[in-house]
Amino acid sequence: QVEKEKYIDLKEPGKYVNHSCNPNVGIKKDKKLVAIKNIKKGEEIFWDYSTSMDEDNWTMKCKCGNKDCRKIIKDFKYLPERTKNKYLKMGIVQKFIAKKFKK
Repeated sequence: QVEKEKYIDLKEPGKYVNHSCNPNVGIKKDKKLVAIKNIKKGEEIFWDYSTSMDEDNWTMKCKCGNKDCRKIIKDFKYLPERTKNKYLKMGIVQKFIAKKFKK
């Protein structure tokens, strides 16, 4: 989800990016994937789907295996405050969502 009523269908290689509660990439405002951690050659690419979701009824089970796994992934507004603030500061929250939470 890149706008309130707009979605993109990822093609290769983007369709191989999966969710993690401990992501190594984020989507910047210009809709480009950017590394937010060092990524080793061959390492899987993950982003936190919550940074781009703003649908009240959307949920997804998560089995990412991270110690901080949220188990159920929901919209950005349901993230812990600390996580929301971290993602906003990094600039990896879609603009239509971020403007609701900017202080």
